[in-house]
Amino acid sequence: EVHVYELGTMLLGDANGDGMVSADDYAAVQAGFGNTGATGLPGDANGTGTVSADDYVSVQLYFGATEGMGSVPVPEPATLSLLGAAGMMMLRRRRYIN
Repeated sequence: EVHVYELGTMLLGDANGDGMVSADDYAAVQAGFGNTGATGLPGDANGTGTVSADDYVSVQLYFGATEGMGSVPVPEPATLSLLGAAGMMMLRRRRYIN
């Protein structure tokens, strides 16, 4: 007996597996409508193993979503102290100007 497990996460609504939910996913659901089988089936936008009206709903709900967050800048904790120091300098400068 062999068990196959796919590691990773599935992007809900991504019926064609390209990493984003777009108009192409509607076409994939339409092309595979009524098919059943293992998860990962082309057109199976919600991972149930069946291409049905629920897959159209998944594409509609998640339309425009992309896989993962990509590269998003995350502020470091030291940034807060730098902002605080800059704010203190601005407050101090205002006192001398007035």
